[in-house]
Amino acid sequence: MCCVFSNYKGSDIDQVALSASATIGRCASCGKRKLLMSLVKKTFNDKNVIYKNHMNTKKDNVIVAHGHLYLFWSAGVYYSAELAAKYNVVFLVPEEYRYDDKFQSVCKHLQVSEISYYEYSGKNPFQHFTNCRLFKLLLGKYKPAFVVQHDYIGIDNMYLFHWTKKLLPKCLKIVMLTSFPSNENTKKFNAQFVEMSVNRYATRLRLPSFIVGAARKLVVHALSFWNNILIPIVALWEKPYFPLSENANIDIVPSRPLYDYYFFYDSCEKNYMDRLLTDAGLFQNVSHQVIRTPIIDTYNVNTFLYNEQEQDLVSIFPSLIGLRDFEEEEATLQRWVEALNLLRDQLPHFDFVIKFHPGNNSPQIEAVKAYFKNNCSFLQVYERQERAEALMLNSKVIVGDVSSTLWWSNFRPKKIVISLGMQDFEGSKDMSYYPEILYIEKMSDLSKIDVHTLVLEQDYESCQKNHPLLTDVLELVSKV
Repeated sequence: MCCVFSNYKGSDIDQVALSASATIGRCASCGKRKLLMSLVKKTFNDKNVIYKNHMNTKKDNVIVAHGHLYLFWSAGVYYSAELAAKYNVVFLVPEEYRYDDKFQSVCKHLQVSEISYYEYSGKNPFQHFTNCRLFKLLLGKYKPAFVVQHDYIGIDNMYLFHWTKKLLPKCLKIVMLTSFPSNENTKKFNAQFVEMSVNRYATRLRLPSFIVGAARKLVVHALSFWNNILIPIVALWEKPYFPLSENANIDIVPSRPLYDYYFFYDSCEKNYMDRLLTDAGLFQNVSHQVIRTPIIDTYNVNTFLYNEQEQDLVSIFPSLIGLRDFEEEEATLQRWVEALNLLRDQLPHFDFVIKFHPGNNSPQIEAVKAYFKNNCSFLQVYERQERAEALMLNSKVIVGDVSSTLWWSNFRPKKIVISLGMQDFEGSKDMSYYPEILYIEKMSDLSKIDVHTLVLEQDYESCQKNHPLLTDVLELVSKV
């Protein structure tokens, strides 16, 4: 057997074959190069690609890489629909998508040409090589006009853009905003959250906080060095794109440009990224532009995905409660109760439903739910696993603190969106950057707003119509 596989048997070969991007070229001396290449291609076809559709040879190909599944439902499905109407779309998605029936059905509905799956690179060095091989094969097979990704900060985002630059220099590399973006307050909030976590562990372990904090920082830096620097150097044989990060690469600025265009839906989002890259001296190499958000659903995907029937419903999405001990939280909860009762007085015939963040597994959350039930008897706790988008679509009023649900609802027509700025966390006023969101700091100010009349008259002309569609922009930039 060829030297690459001499220590492996059976299914191990499937994993190692794709991992051997640096080794395959050296195996000709074994007389097995063709066998190895055919094995790699067979593994690629059988294991990574599960769904194929007919490709229109008159259309350009586009590779669209999506991140976590919740980001796909937030914005990815909408810009994918727009792209699929004009191009042959090839999805590149994490393995979690493979088992989601709704995702599979929407791909058929949109007539996605092909779906390719991959595992996150993570801490496994072999997976980095596997993914590089997969990305190169996809790029060589489809020769896309554009590669569109949900972000640039992930290691796999970096690998895909890197190989696009190397193999297809004329292919444009696009980043699409898929959720409420970070801003100048994000790192401050992360630092605040880390401090809370460190103090909690220090109390539990009966150690000084500075020791726990130093240990955490050492581990975070070691993992970041492994993922951002060491493995990419070995995988690419080039200077790494990313430095060390203490914040899971949030807002990380690469050492050299990775993308050509980054599309936003509001000027406040664009302005922040302009400043971030200008400070790093990279702004002249990329283009940031505000486009019409695909969340407005030009291609009516929601009719397929959801039973959309807007009702007299107020949906409530708190993101920043349940993160602290109940005693620390109680003052904020009292303000929430005050605000919800004021809204109830204005909308007495509306149903009120509260949905907590699915990622909030704090042991305090049950006490928070009980507090709301005791002080807002009209409030229903939404326990179903249904996606938040379905609840928001069926609501006339959406209330939260700082949440992607408010950002998403803001781009839907005829919604009243209210942000309660509790000022107990860094970034609690982030929603004030969006002029069409009602931002409230003093809960008593709610009594001065005639929410009922706003609901009746909500028929504003969204400024989104002043921005170009994604596909119109792509057509223009492809001619430059």
